[in-house]
Amino acid sequence: MALLALRDRLLVDAAASGSWFNVSGGYYAWSVWGTWGGATAQLQWSPDDGVTAVSLEGLLVTADAAWLEIPIPHGAVRVLISGGSGVSLDSRLDGSFG
Repeated sequence: MALLALRDRLLVDAAASGSWFNVSGGYYAWSVWGTWGGATAQLQWSPDDGVTAVSLEGLLVTADAAWLEIPIPHGAVRVLISGGSGVSLDSRLDGSFG
């Protein structure tokens, strides 16, 4: 599993959920944009390299320009894409702040 660099892409033109990326604990800003086609995108965190997926509360989006600064503990993150047709999403996680 790759260590996520600052300003790294979680998704690029994706129609399905992304891979897990390791993150250091800290504050992050998350953005997601693209062609939604009725899909939802949910930021997930895992304490155990993706074995257990925890959906982060309040981080479910259905439209462009979702930009949230959030505390994320040490672990792994991914974007879960659900539903939709003709979906092509990009997502980025920026941090760590503070």
